[in-house]
Amino acid sequence: MDNGRDPIEVDEGVLEKLLAALLEAAARKDALRAWPREQPPERDPPVQARRDADGTLGVFRFFTIVANDPDPTRQLTVEEARARIEGLDDSLQAGDEVGVELPLGRLAAIALADVDAVAAGLVQLLPPRIVEMLGDAALAKAVTARLSSLRGPPPHVPLRRLVTDYGGDAVLWTAVAADPGELMLLIARGDDHRLVVVPCATSAAGYAALLRALAPAPPERSLWRFLEAEGAALLCGPEGAVWSEPGAAGSGDDPAFQRRLSLEVKSIAIARDATVYGVARARARLLTWVGNGIVDDREATVGLPVDLPRLFATPWPDDDARTRLEQAAVAFRGRVQARLSALLSAREPAVEDVLGGAALLRVLARAAQPVGSVLASTEAEPLVIREADGADDELCVRVVDLGVLVLSPADDVVAVRTGARDLELFADGALVDGDAEAWTQIADALGRAIADSDQDLELAFDPSDQAGDETGDEDGGQDDAETVLLSAWLAGLGERERGTLRWPPRATGAESAAMLHAMVDRFVDPGPPLAPDGDGRTDPRRRS
Repeated sequence: MDNGRDPIEVDEGVLEKLLAALLEAAARKDALRAWPREQPPERDPPVQARRDADGTLGVFRFFTIVANDPDPTRQLTVEEARARIEGLDDSLQAGDEVGVELPLGRLAAIALADVDAVAAGLVQLLPPRIVEMLGDAALAKAVTARLSSLRGPPPHVPLRRLVTDYGGDAVLWTAVAADPGELMLLIARGDDHRLVVVPCATSAAGYAALLRALAPAPPERSLWRFLEAEGAALLCGPEGAVWSEPGAAGSGDDPAFQRRLSLEVKSIAIARDATVYGVARARARLLTWVGNGIVDDREATVGLPVDLPRLFATPWPDDDARTRLEQAAVAFRGRVQARLSALLSAREPAVEDVLGGAALLRVLARAAQPVGSVLASTEAEPLVIREADGADDELCVRVVDLGVLVLSPADDVVAVRTGARDLELFADGALVDGDAEAWTQIADALGRAIADSDQDLELAFDPSDQAGDETGDEDGGQDDAETVLLSAWLAGLGERERGTLRWPPRATGAESAAMLHAMVDRFVDPGPPLAPDGDGRTDPRRRS
């Protein structure tokens, strides 16, 4: 109800209570991220908005300290608590409770969106007592002014257009936090609500994250459904399994003693969860055979990278597309067979060694596209290269905010350094794991970015491979040295034959594959066009 009062006449104590209640509700939404409709965000985990003695407003989320295996919504270990809270002393132990201060800008943006939703009569998730208080127009106006000052001026968010084009009625409201620049969406899927937070910056990574969050259930006659229904059969082929080449297990060439591996993929389910980075889950079984007997049986569920943007609107394959899919699947089965053969001598081969990071669905998604549109012709995001420090035998460049690209021309190694870890993308003359075509694309993109920067330099290699010094032989002559620019060397790595598994398998092979595909999503593949293209994907939909 509108009583016509000026905001300055609003009772300060009531306003403070409403402000605190809105921020606490926003903190619970931010903490839970997903909750069923019958459980509004006034429940666990515990949060509190309060002012310090000097009047500073803060919102805290409380956790109980446990020894190990914490519940991430309400528990922390001592080490996790110290990493998130400055000034904790050594007396902290299991059973204690600690409060982690939350960013006010984000919570204010969420609370502002809630206030707007109540004013517009839209579906919202707020405790009834808050909705009742917001019925006072003067009080609502005053709290809106307070929340706006806490949030700060909203940044320009180009990704809003993506929300409008793809969100439909699933998006109940959007909110923007100024610091850090974040776009938040409240998405309803049936009886469940989900709060999705992505960076405001326009990038292929943010683009893909939003598409995953906004994607409706795919139609029955779509490539998505086709790959879920028939992807396992395509991978396994007519025999229902992929077999390694036979290897001797103890008695020469006697078939009764030959050792073989077989891989069966039972099912593939493509994730539609916004918190999952573009993967599908493949349930697979790896059998070890000696002769006609099974001596080891292992089953696991592994992640497969997915080219999600290409899958959203691609129809069920027609005859031509199905032929291309089958041809691509045959080639992929050959690579899986090579992996299995390489694992024959392993003591305990695992499903992850064969399929971890493998890009079957990306390969098939590209094969299903009409001829001439398989590869992106434009870059998704400019690839910015800067100088970085490394060891004497390394050439290092920073790739925007992704990490440091570590290049070792003497050993033909390419890795991405994130913190203290190096994830090798290319080593021992071949791709560590992932999609070979994706590696070709990113090696070319990285090579061009280095060529356009001031980090390119000339490398000299001794063709005899006897001299490890890139500067020449002891006599100072370099007439016989082969020289190549760093950018050309890197691009050339993408053209090498890549068919076999690295042996022994890298423990971080699947992580290396995830890094490779994250780079492709961000710097190579711009995803589907946003301009209307006649397929209905970008037709305007009603916005709440």
